[in-house]
Amino acid sequence: MSKRFHLDFSTAYGQLILLVFLPISALALTGGFLVLSDTSRAARTIQQSTADNLLVTLQPVAASMQTNLLKINQALSTNTAQPNSNNGSSKDGLNKDNLNKHSANKAELSPKELAALQANVKFALQNAINDKHLQGVAIVNEKSKVLVSFGDLSQQPNPRLLPFLGRHLQAQSNTQQTYLLTQLNTQSNSLFNSKGSSLFGRKLILSPPANAPAPLPTLWLIVNIDNEPLQVARYQVMLALAITGLFTILLLLLTTHIYARRWIAPIYEMRLHLQRTNANNLYKPMTINASGEINQLQQDLVKTLRRLHKSFQELKNHAEQTEDDLRLAFDEMEMQNISIRNARDAAVSASQTKSAFLANISHELRTPLNSIDGFINLLSRHGGLNAEQDLYVQTIRKSSAHLLALVNDVLDFSKIEAGKLVLDSHEFDLYASIYDVVDMLSPLAAEKDLRLAVFFYDDVPHYLVGDALRTKQVLTNLVNNAIKFTDDGEVIVRVSLDDDIDDLIHISVQDTGRGISPEHQKVLFQSFSQGDPSITRQYGGTGLGLVISKQLTYLMGGNIGFYDNATEQGGDAGQSHKIKGTTFWFTLPMTISNQEQQRLLIHDPIWQLPAIVPPKTDAGYVAADTTAAVNILVWIDHPASLQVLKGSLRELPIAITTASTLASLLESLKETGNHWDWVIVDNGTTEDTTSLLKQVRLHYAGKLLLFGYQVNLEPELLSRYQAQALYQPLDRRQLYQLLDSNSASSQEPTLPQWHGFTVLAVDDHLPNLLVLEALLAELSINVVTVNSGFDAIEYITTHQSQSDTAVDLIFMDIQMPRMSGSEAAIQIRKVETQAGHKHIPIIALTAHSLSDERDTLLASGIDDYVGKPISQTQLLQILQRWLGKHSTSISTNLTSDLTADVTSDKSAINSPISARSIAPIASGANHPRTAPATPKESAVFAHTPLAASATTTDDNANLPSLPSVSSQHSAESLASLAVIDWDDAVMRVAGKPDLAANLITLLIESIEQEKSDLQQAWQRHDRQALSHVAHRILGASRYTGVPQLRQASQNLEDKCLLNINNSSPAQFAILAPYYEQMLQALDNLAQADLSQFPALKYAQLKENDMTWKMI
Repeated sequence: MSKRFHLDFSTAYGQLILLVFLPISALALTGGFLVLSDTSRAARTIQQSTADNLLVTLQPVAASMQTNLLKINQALSTNTAQPNSNNGSSKDGLNKDNLNKHSANKAELSPKELAALQANVKFALQNAINDKHLQGVAIVNEKSKVLVSFGDLSQQPNPRLLPFLGRHLQAQSNTQQTYLLTQLNTQSNSLFNSKGSSLFGRKLILSPPANAPAPLPTLWLIVNIDNEPLQVARYQVMLALAITGLFTILLLLLTTHIYARRWIAPIYEMRLHLQRTNANNLYKPMTINASGEINQLQQDLVKTLRRLHKSFQELKNHAEQTEDDLRLAFDEMEMQNISIRNARDAAVSASQTKSAFLANISHELRTPLNSIDGFINLLSRHGGLNAEQDLYVQTIRKSSAHLLALVNDVLDFSKIEAGKLVLDSHEFDLYASIYDVVDMLSPLAAEKDLRLAVFFYDDVPHYLVGDALRTKQVLTNLVNNAIKFTDDGEVIVRVSLDDDIDDLIHISVQDTGRGISPEHQKVLFQSFSQGDPSITRQYGGTGLGLVISKQLTYLMGGNIGFYDNATEQGGDAGQSHKIKGTTFWFTLPMTISNQEQQRLLIHDPIWQLPAIVPPKTDAGYVAADTTAAVNILVWIDHPASLQVLKGSLRELPIAITTASTLASLLESLKETGNHWDWVIVDNGTTEDTTSLLKQVRLHYAGKLLLFGYQVNLEPELLSRYQAQALYQPLDRRQLYQLLDSNSASSQEPTLPQWHGFTVLAVDDHLPNLLVLEALLAELSINVVTVNSGFDAIEYITTHQSQSDTAVDLIFMDIQMPRMSGSEAAIQIRKVETQAGHKHIPIIALTAHSLSDERDTLLASGIDDYVGKPISQTQLLQILQRWLGKHSTSISTNLTSDLTADVTSDKSAINSPISARSIAPIASGANHPRTAPATPKESAVFAHTPLAASATTTDDNANLPSLPSVSSQHSAESLASLAVIDWDDAVMRVAGKPDLAANLITLLIESIEQEKSDLQQAWQRHDRQALSHVAHRILGASRYTGVPQLRQASQNLEDKCLLNINNSSPAQFAILAPYYEQMLQALDNLAQADLSQFPALKYAQLKENDMTWKMI
């Protein structure tokens, strides 16, 4: 592609043109303009003199024809005034006498006589002068009436211009000069509709006769002179100037060329020679055709290069000698320290084995989970789902997000052992977090036919400050273990204030499982221990879940423990044996959030109660409770769930009638008919849902709720029998929505629109910027992209003071050349302090987990961090956290989903939700299969909308140990991975095929440069540079569907970071297989057949399309 010509005035050529060529050209143009103006002025003067001569010559001739001119003027004036005389009958008598007298003295002329007089005068004027430039002559009276004319002035003047001519002649009536009349109008001679000539006029001098009754009229003599001499003179001058200017330009160009060839060209040749010079060709002679001072400069430069070559050779020889000496010294040191190195290699090998295990198992789990999460997001965003299907999709999405968070937290156990695990602290909804966990694990309880319920006591605050992710991780592990080790009965979750310390939240999980023997209780919280060895064979797991939960609880400032239900519930020996199971509990410090404090101060209720409208009653119907607006008949064969239902409805004008068995329910329906407003039926104790609904519908045709697990309720069956689902564990939000008379059908979630916000994206890698800009563009955010920390500082310095370009949020890459993200953040904070700008949130973007560097990031001014690749859910969470108070509108459903959505950066965003405490009620009857309720179960508890949980289950935490991955096995696993996975590529860019194709094309185009950087770093044995290149490739591969390259770069970077400062030959021998795999993966991608990917085959990116983003 040819370069566009660009004139730079700072160069020698530019200076020559600027200082010589342009001034001379400007002077020539100015001189030509002045000459042309003077020539035109002189020609006009000559024309004026010619007109004067003509008018002086015609003056006597016209004066000699004075009598005829007066008669003509009188005749023309009489004809003009004749129409007006008819309208003057009302004038005074004196005017009539004068008019009659004058008419008697002056006989009117006939048209023939008038024509004869005009011809006589015209003949005299034509014979008086013969000039080739004279175009016409006219005599005009003071009223602009033409008396006599010939030539171009023989026609009548333009009537629209006659008033202007009359006023001009009247103004000059007392002068005897010649005037140019052409300037009376905008067009040349348009007075007489003739062009190409000029009009000149002069007052005609008449001698009044002795017996003249009145003053003589004023007459003007006008001549028309053509402009041919003026035009000829102008053209001659312009031709002369053009020829002179052309020769001047040619001469200047020739002079410039000679000067440039003699002085400037040799300098450019010397510059090109220096650019091609390197350590291997310093001795190469310089062949430049130059003379004078340039030749002397060339000789001096050649001598300097030769001296440099000589010095370089001496330095090279000295370096080689020094290297030989150092090699011998190192060999001797290696032999002396062989025992220490062997011990160290053994420790490094053990660490590498652990790191390889963690990295590989994380990748193996992350890849399918990313696919699941991506396709679920696409399915959810494309819509077309009914409410039931959407609920299933959301549950799958939150579960996959939870599993992905678990994979990202596999290293927690190692971090806890090293004391480097850092907890987040943010506002979160404890009630929503509890229900997130039980909702996610409810399918496991349904599979084992267990009953699940949650008691959230009314004195427990909803909004706390802490780490929601870790809280849900501990609770998930306990609930999952309770379900896993319980074969029959129930699992009850209780959330209350601690009995001994009011500042602690007490969360317990009670099951009716097999219990734990006393001898096994002592080793329960030890690593890789599950009590009875048979448990591992029956239920699986590795025994790490409780260990991690214990350490997390201690880090959060709480405690964890358990007790046997039989021991705790106590009593006589005959009663205690009926109580089975174990209760695990943990405590959390209660730090109330600002939102909760404000709610308590203004006594704002937690829950917004639904609108209950009494239905129209039939004649003769007697309600079960005349004081209630709605009557509900309930059969739920689980006392805990029934308690939650009664407590949730206690403050509403609702009368609840319970049935102890299905038979009693059917009997009540048979007796009262359809007079119940709602009927709630339990599906947890029967497997024949169709038969159950059929029996109910035989006696009841009103509103019917079927209570059971979501996975067990078929939407088609519910639709057939016109029933609605009430999911277990009972959710107050769903219950209120069903009972609310004003509730509408659930709508599709809508993404928040962040109109008016500006986000600055800082990353040295173009694909990362393209993906981030595409995700932000979907949210109507103005995005400014820069590719270095320096550009970010410059933009903040120059634009932050302007309201239309001010930045509201910054996404900052941490690892950037020249200036890291931390250094840029420090400088931005200094700019804010000096200029008095508001605090701009800075979010770090990195491919690594930065929990260990949290303090360093906070000290540099970074507010939060998120891992790569950033997903749309993570992006929404970050925006909601730092810009959420300014957002325009967010749907309730989506906000609740975003509230506790789990991401790899461990950030959870909690939107405020109204909650309401409810007072205790009487406990229900004991269920034969469950333990009796505790006294606190008289309170029923509120919860927030459904959200995803992010906790570590015992099964997922207890991963089996694997042997270290050899390089051969790693190569085989890499070969099995796809070079290009188009579905994965589209999923990683939020379902944008065009962007996915662009990113893969960019990655393919950068392969040669990346290979060159890798090879140079390998040749230099620069382990840090090698890790930087691998990290850059890894960052690009995270946003593209290249699994093989992504795994190879991850492996190489991990190996390089194991001992970053060790560049010994032994260490590089360990890195060699991973380095070769990296090069092979790059070659495979470069040689990939794109014909099977049409979107990639035809994705052509222009240079302007790729580079403007980096401006």
